[in-house]
Amino acid sequence: MNPHESAYVTDWLAKRAGLTPDRVGLIEGLGGAQITYSAWNARVNQTANYLRSLGVEKGDLVSVYSSNCPEFVDLFWAAGKIGAILQNLNWRLTVHELREIVTDAEPRVLFYSPDWCSQVEELRPSLDSIREVIAFGEPAPATTRSRSVTGSPNGSRTFPISRSIILGASTTRVAPPVYPRALS
Repeated sequence: MNPHESAYVTDWLAKRAGLTPDRVGLIEGLGGAQITYSAWNARVNQTANYLRSLGVEKGDLVSVYSSNCPEFVDLFWAAGKIGAILQNLNWRLTVHELREIVTDAEPRVLFYSPDWCSQVEELRPSLDSIREVIAFGEPAPATTRSRSVTGSPNGSRTFPISRSIILGASTTRVAPPVYPRALS
């Protein structure tokens, strides 16, 4: 190793994708879809670009209210790529406890899984610092205040999971990543 080069790696996923691009890096839950490091890194790059398109910058907090899922893992790596801080909100907490944490932390964006839609709706009045509330999977009820990906004023932004498309980080059009639907 060159003594003038840093041994500090800030993007472990990109490093691994460069070393072993065709090796399986992620096996997704119920469907068991196998994702190579290269494909996973491309998907995470797309997620990082999506975060940037939402106005998330280095040092901004991104909250996630979700159980384990591929979208959560992608956000974990994507936040690191752009220097954002990922805040995991424990789904076992009450809405009152979550309200205190979110109010204190002042995140810019909140991602959540549909399982916690009713809790997010209850939290909404106290989400002053949050610019975007984004659901994984299915859109939230029409009572939400966020705009959807398609521009409709109803519903929250979503990460659709109906088909598998991977776009590289160099795309000019930034869209949320698409995840394969798990087969039951």
